[in-house]
Amino acid sequence: MTLIMALVTASGPLGLSAVFPPPEATFVNNVKADPKTVEYLPPPHLPLTTTWQEADFSLENVMSETSLPQEEVNLREWSMKLLSRYLYMSGKSNSHFHMAKSPKHVKGVFKSIDSNKDVSLLGFNDDIEEDYETTRDLMLTWFQSRWPDKMIWERN
Repeated sequence: MTLIMALVTASGPLGLSAVFPPPEATFVNNVKADPKTVEYLPPPHLPLTTTWQEADFSLENVMSETSLPQEEVNLREWSMKLLSRYLYMSGKSNSHFHMAKSPKHVKGVFKSIDSNKDVSLLGFNDDIEEDYETTRDLMLTWFQSRWPDKMIWERN
């Protein structure tokens, strides 16, 4: 939610340009079929797969299932309809929250995280109790190994 709020704030008076496609953006569903033969058209939705890795999020794929053949779809309107479907969703993410107390402690924490590939959310409380410099260096080295490229908001 914080990311969306930041995008909306950064995108001008209406707050939509950083979140949604431009108002004039359209997509034509090039599926070769007669629109009159379509019996059911589901509402805008993203691919329904077990994992996100196996999903095809391309416009061609998504629109082939959620718009009529040869239909020209306004992408901003479609995106707003899509987002409204997920206002009330429920889900579960494998999250971990850890303290960083000492070099020995963080080594154990990192080993645990590295052996669990299902961790999707990770929180750290860096209340270091002993050997601050070594603990900090271990943390920075591990962070660098996991996320080698700095994000735009990170300082040098």
